[in-house]
Amino acid sequence: MAQLCDFMKADITSLTDNSALLECGRRASDVVNEICQPLARFGITIFTYCRIFNDGKRLYICSDKNWFEHYITQGFQDNLEHLEHYVPADGVKYALWSQFKMDPVFSDVYHKFHYWHGMTIYEKNPEFVDYFDFGTHRDNVQMINFYCNNLEVFTRFTDYFKCRAAALIDSPESSRLIIPRLQISLDEVPRTSTEVNKKKRSRVKNLGLTLVKNEKVVEAEKKHTKEMSLTEKEKECLNFYLDGKNISEISQILSLPECTIEFYLESVKLKINGKTRENVVENCDIY
Repeated sequence: MAQLCDFMKADITSLTDNSALLECGRRASDVVNEICQPLARFGITIFTYCRIFNDGKRLYICSDKNWFEHYITQGFQDNLEHLEHYVPADGVKYALWSQFKMDPVFSDVYHKFHYWHGMTIYEKNPEFVDYFDFGTHRDNVQMINFYCNNLEVFTRFTDYFKCRAAALIDSPESSRLIIPRLQISLDEVPRTSTEVNKKKRSRVKNLGLTLVKNEKVVEAEKKHTKEMSLTEKEKECLNFYLDGKNISEISQILSLPECTIEFYLESVKLKINGKTRENVVENCDIY
């Protein structure tokens, strides 16, 4: 947390100059990167947090300082095309990056920084919207399944992040905010009326509804219902786990990376509301 203290003590009274803004972002990136270390074992290689206020001002911090610098120097904060496709449709809490248009921002994310297969979690509040972006290497295509099967893990991380990064997020120092040249409210963000855009938004909304339904299923399972079964891989990991095998041993038996085994076991624990091996043993009989 020493980095966080240094960051908050930094002279950031004037961030209208890009050099000051970039220095502020670099310091924040060190803090964010430290907080995001638990994500690395799951294959997450970049994390960004953005709070967009209703008046268009925003706070943008990222675990990759090189991407942050690129984002600012390229003026992506003023890219209305990106914002237009980034504002969540009504009722959507989650979205996969593949559902968005490959605009200049996403194009550079993919082609220049080799990040992709990402997921965004939205949290709407009366005065702002919080965005939590999780991304991985563009070749890591299996990450999509991880997101869909382990949403609760990432949702829990957003709470963890807000707690650890509270000094960054909630600081009253308004001069830290990015103020786009074209400052418009979220309600004023134009929406294109093309058929392609309508279909895309429909897919995003449908995805959101589907994932919200999965959350309810998870909550039902916490009450020990049988509405959702374990996947075959989760069952395999669970069997070996109950036999006393550790993650490394299960990884060798199933010829899968340890991070994959850890993800499967975390999913099992969430589904049957088991925090320890003893809890799992007690609760697994519902399956």
